[in-house]
Amino acid sequence: MKVGLFGYGVVGSGIYEFLLRDEMRHNITVGGVLERRDIPEIKDIRSENVDEILADPTIDTVIEVLGGFEPAHTFALKAVKAGKNLITANKLMLAENYSEIMREARERGVSVAFSATVGGGIPFLKNLALVSHADTVLEVGGIMNGTTNFILDEMQSKGADFAETLKKAQELGYAESNPSADIDAIDLRCKLALCCSVGFDAACHPDDIPTMGVRHIQKRDIDIFRAHGLRVRLIGKGVRLEDGSVCAFCEPTLVGPGQNEYSVYGVENYIYYIGERTGKHGFGGFGAGRKTTAVNVYLDAIDILHGYSPFDQVSCEENLKVDASGAKHRYYLRTNAELPKEIEVEVRLGSGTYITKPMGVLEMHRLAHIMQEADETIFFAGWAD
Repeated sequence: MKVGLFGYGVVGSGIYEFLLRDEMRHNITVGGVLERRDIPEIKDIRSENVDEILADPTIDTVIEVLGGFEPAHTFALKAVKAGKNLITANKLMLAENYSEIMREARERGVSVAFSATVGGGIPFLKNLALVSHADTVLEVGGIMNGTTNFILDEMQSKGADFAETLKKAQELGYAESNPSADIDAIDLRCKLALCCSVGFDAACHPDDIPTMGVRHIQKRDIDIFRAHGLRVRLIGKGVRLEDGSVCAFCEPTLVGPGQNEYSVYGVENYIYYIGERTGKHGFGGFGAGRKTTAVNVYLDAIDILHGYSPFDQVSCEENLKVDASGAKHRYYLRTNAELPKEIEVEVRLGSGTYITKPMGVLEMHRLAHIMQEADETIFFAGWAD
């Protein structure tokens, strides 16, 4: 197998290192690298022209690790249309364009593999795809963003405020200079959409998933959670419903000592699925990083080399209906805005701080977005009983 590598950043250089080291072991070579920068170790195979790499008949597989939406989407689609297998770690691009890319790949008879889009190097998505062939997946979810878990864990364990913890995450390389994808749960929403697409055998679009991030969490919120023996985690969850739709949502969630997510620290992830026959299976570990992410990309390449990727059997013909209106639980809510009549208070914790009576997830997200007009610092967290 000869691959074209799109991107030579942190992950791309890690993939190149693995392939170069193990070339004789698996017979996977790099025939071209799409990269603008002049980098000595790839000077003989570097190109700034995507069409030059795609026109090479000896390259049968493209590995896309450019990140972002564009030009990653355009280049990935071009690769598939050129009859190349596609391996990507780009969850934002793939989740947004899942149906288009997967259907094009089916028509061209090529593979699209994306194990590294969820959980970095954690072997979750591949196992989810495999189990979905023989079992009915009932639920997927968990902690899938290491940056926000690091921020929340630091705030809870060290009593730091959000701004200084975010700055620390940026200094350590966990958070980007523009951290919106992480703290506004855009990254989590895209990962959950891919989990739902694979687990529930239909295309789930991230825009259909109600989402709230952690941008406005404050130290006083953490103090209240600690007083109740709880920790807050940013969690995505998708549950199969009897009518074939899925109840999916992403939100800060309060968890207690008996729950798996309670003991997930730092930049670690915890992701799970529940099968009708197989029960619950959880996967933990580091969800990002040069070597960890590169491993899953590498394993996808080995699968394709040997003629089978579990993602080849994942359906993309139907669009998944997302309906979070039926899910209900209590909420911790902090806001200076006037409460709408639909929100019933169970406990008043202080000025502008409440525990609500059980209410619909979709309703809480809808009302919170309305209240943001009066109070942009509103924060809520699901109170998982």
